[in-house]
Amino acid sequence: MFIIMFIPSAFIIRKSLKTALLVASGAMALGTTLRAAFLPDPEGSPDQFTIFCHICSVLNGISTPLLGCGTMLLAFLWFPQEELSTALTISQIFYNLGPGLPFLMAKQMVQPVDD
Repeated sequence: MFIIMFIPSAFIIRKSLKTALLVASGAMALGTTLRAAFLPDPEGSPDQFTIFCHICSVLNGISTPLLGCGTMLLAFLWFPQEELSTALTISQIFYNLGPGLPFLMAKQMVQPVDD
């Protein structure tokens, strides 16, 4: 989805950065909320869960290029030249740390299954 949305997101960001970041934040919040709302239920349908997982993944895939490119453009517009490298570094560290942190924390959160 990232590759498909890369070109349209460039046009959206160029037209209005504020609108692009609001749309991206809303799509990501909606996708996360829907996924949490339809967690697998023992009595529920697994097909319903699968459908909502795909819908939520598409919403997150739409928002990812907008947030990745939009935050960098926002830093270029907002910060002066002498603070720009620090702002971009912090932005990119936290942008990549968010999805990577659960992989680092998984060992502490999940107990091993003894055979």
